[in-house]
Amino acid sequence: MTHETATAETEGDTRLIVTRDFAAAPETVFRALTDPDVLPRWMVGPPGWTLIVEQMDWRIGAPYRWLYTEEATGTWFAFTGEVRAYDPPKGFACKQVYDPGSVGGTMGAE
Repeated sequence: MTHETATAETEGDTRLIVTRDFAAAPETVFRALTDPDVLPRWMVGPPGWTLIVEQMDWRIGAPYRWLYTEEATGTWFAFTGEVRAYDPPKGFACKQVYDPGSVGGTMGAE
């Protein structure tokens, strides 16, 4: 699965819409983003970082938690959230919150 450049646009103060075209069937892309066994192979960070899917349930209102760790140092950060919409293979929407862990920093406004 290969991808072209993504576009991102904001909608108000709390929405980010990311659009990207892939040279793959919609079902394949959707599975890469929603299957907890496949997601860590697709949503990779810098070398040495690993994504651990701690919680991922695609029912509306269900929580999720993705933990990124740097193996050499134990440094970590996470994304937590809640599923707002789920429409396979068209798309999904989530509320997402950045947990700075030991990395620190912020994403967006406080």
